[in-house]
Amino acid sequence: MQHCNISLIVFIGKRRKRFKSSRYDIIVKLYEKIKQEIPDAQLYLMDHRYPHEPEEIRPPKKNIFWCPYCAAYRKFKPWHKYKRCEICLISDSDFYVKKYNGLFLKGKGRL
Repeated sequence: MQHCNISLIVFIGKRRKRFKSSRYDIIVKLYEKIKQEIPDAQLYLMDHRYPHEPEEIRPPKKNIFWCPYCAAYRKFKPWHKYKRCEICLISDSDFYVKKYNGLFLKGKGRL
């Protein structure tokens, strides 16, 4: 079984649905089909294979972090003992989220 590396996240109103595949072409076709059939849907592509570095560093704002998988600054909402991206649900304890947002303390772990 192949690992699912690419996701399409669809929001229709408050409902959220995630489609996963290891093939980019399948996700793109699905993206185009949903965009045509449901024009008011919010669609987000996410790549788990390659975390993206921010092109520009923004000054930190409360709960706004660079999401390396969405490749955008996103709001991270509290969930249990950590925060996670409101779109892809990656937590602030992920290595690349910490790396690109300066959340490491020397020898102390997470802020």
